[in-house]
Amino acid sequence: MEPVNSQVIQDLNNIDLIIIPGLTFDQEGYRLGRGKGYYDKLLEKHSCITSIGITPEELLLKKIPK
Repeated sequence: MEPVNSQVIQDLNNIDLIIIPGLTFDQEGYRLGRGKGYYDKLLEKHSCITSIGITPEELLLKKIPK
């Protein structure tokens, strides 16, 4: 779930790692999410933050179809 306004972190410099939810991921690091792009926009602005996506092996694809 996206954070509600009261949960928004004001200082992203204190964040070292984000665990990214996804419906599935591919071997190139792309993910299929819920379509709002919250995490994608955040990581574009703060590329120094390390991100990890976790999914069961059966949901890991070679490539997400476009």
